[in-house]
Amino acid sequence: QTIIAQKQYGIITVGYGAGFDNGKLQTISGGAACSFTATDFATLNNQIKPIQQLIINANTNGGNYCKSN
Repeated sequence: QTIIAQKQYGIITVGYGAGFDNGKLQTISGGAACSFTATDFATLNNQIKPIQQLIINANTNGGNYCKSN
């Protein structure tokens, strides 16, 4: 819990299909900015570029994946 409280982590979550709990995904990732959902393959495929951009941004800003973290 210390890691979470001090925001010393970077987790991006992806929920796929119909059985995911978006609230739990956001809790794991630290917020909506790092949580992605898709109910089908096309939507999942459309999430690739935003996820890549978060990783690129983290590489240049000291490791912060999401603004909400």
